[in-house]
Amino acid sequence: MAPTEDRIRVSARISKELDTRLRQYYASAAQAINEALEVLVAMKEGTFMPSGADKYADGTNEDAGNDSNSNANGANSNAYGTNQDAGDARDLKDRLTDALAQVEFLKGQITIKDNQITAKDNQITAKDNQIEKQAFSLQSVIQENSRLNVKLLPENKEAKKRWWQFW
Repeated sequence: MAPTEDRIRVSARISKELDTRLRQYYASAAQAINEALEVLVAMKEGTFMPSGADKYADGTNEDAGNDSNSNANGANSNAYGTNQDAGDARDLKDRLTDALAQVEFLKGQITIKDNQITAKDNQITAKDNQIEKQAFSLQSVIQENSRLNVKLLPENKEAKKRWWQFW
């Protein structure tokens, strides 16, 4: 028998973009989910310290009292905000890079479509020229046919007598 684990299976669906971003920092999504849930719970409990997850992971907050006593004017929160701003700037830079890559990809797709449209336009022009030539040829055949029909029709039917009416 397998030993009973002190863990619960959690299932969630995330976007491909988020998964790609997570893979940059974590080997698996499970590690990222565990750390994110620990941070979320710590924030709700008020024990979250942005400088690192180690301070709240073992349940001791020795540095929390020291930090709040040493910087009562709020300078400590600005330092943490700077770290967060750097992370936000990195995220924005990554998003900008992704957006630029997508724009380049779409430009390539537009170029391909333009080439296809140009090829179709050339085909249409060639077909138009062929149709015009065929129409001209057909018109000249019709005119020639009408000339031949005129030549084949007897000009004076009444002048000829039938073979039994020789008198």
